[in-house]
Amino acid sequence: MTSMIYFLRLASLIFVALALVPAGSHLFSLVNKMRLDRNAYLDAQLPEQWTALRTTWEYSHAASAILTFLAFLLLIVASIRA
Repeated sequence: MTSMIYFLRLASLIFVALALVPAGSHLFSLVNKMRLDRNAYLDAQLPEQWTALRTTWEYSHAASAILTFLAFLLLIVASIRA
């Protein structure tokens, strides 16, 4: 039974770490994306308020990455303490 719990904890840590990959890529590319001009950022036609929409989009991805990383840290702490 103890080995099964250990396996489940390890598997949960691995899956959360894998879930961080896409969110982390958004977080780490945020600075470079915000420097791009309108034509370089998207090929599609955008509404007049494209800058505000892009800023909201990018910061929401950054916030998601930070919250996911916090959840990962809390999972590690819970796994160690249990």
